[in-house]
Amino acid sequence: MKIKKVLNNNVVIAKNENGEETILMGLGLGFGKKSGEFVEDKKIEKIFSLKASTDKQNFYEILSEIPSHIIELSMVTLSEAKAKFKKEISDTVLVSFADHLNAAIIRTKENIVIKNFLLWDIKRFFPEEFNICLGTLEKVKQELGISLPEDEAGFLAMHIVNGTLGSGHEYATQLTKLMEEILTTLKYTLQVNFNEQDAYFQRFITHLKFFAERILSGSISDEAADEDLFALIVRKYPRAYLGTSKISEFLKQTRAYQVSQSEQIYMTVHIARILEKIQKN
Repeated sequence: MKIKKVLNNNVVIAKNENGEETILMGLGLGFGKKSGEFVEDKKIEKIFSLKASTDKQNFYEILSEIPSHIIELSMVTLSEAKAKFKKEISDTVLVSFADHLNAAIIRTKENIVIKNFLLWDIKRFFPEEFNICLGTLEKVKQELGISLPEDEAGFLAMHIVNGTLGSGHEYATQLTKLMEEILTTLKYTLQVNFNEQDAYFQRFITHLKFFAERILSGSISDEAADEDLFALIVRKYPRAYLGTSKISEFLKQTRAYQVSQSEQIYMTVHIARILEKIQKN
């Protein structure tokens, strides 16, 4: 593809074989390049084909205002996340991530601090995404001498969560809040304090994340439950099932979501393991 305009060392605007303007990203892709020269294909990491003129203009403006090293750092972070989770990350996340990181640096220079009221929940529900972004903050400190608050690692982690889910900007926030609502319902129903470092609790959180995703997407489990198994689980784990039934009732009332018997079985078993571990300690 032939370069139309170099936005910075890592981002160029080019025309594809159909004559459409395309945004290309890659480490060093635009370094030393000029309009009219050809792109080195092996350096292309991301391709944005934007047909809507408003989208193009917005992307151009955002990318042209973000320093090259911030885009580069964002690319490294998202590459780490992609390798860690073995999932594709939505292309648009790179722009939103880099834009947020750049804005966070500017705010810190101006002594403006924005509190992240979901920080505690983000640490609990998405610890790996959060730790990756803590690494990004450390790189910012090493390279720029700027110490960003943990709150920003939380905000950045939400961009990664959104990217791996392939959903809209508010989706990760909704997911986090729903998971917190379910955990709060469980905690007050059973009157227990969870050990959040416990392996069984972490497995439950993983299950809960996928469960919450299904609720938000409106997906209904079509897996048929074994009636005998369901009855056995209810009898064997009455306290754990009490938690499950309260969660089911809560979701029915607030989300109009009918929790299937299969989902109730899985959830009850997870809760039972957590309760057994608590009783042993």
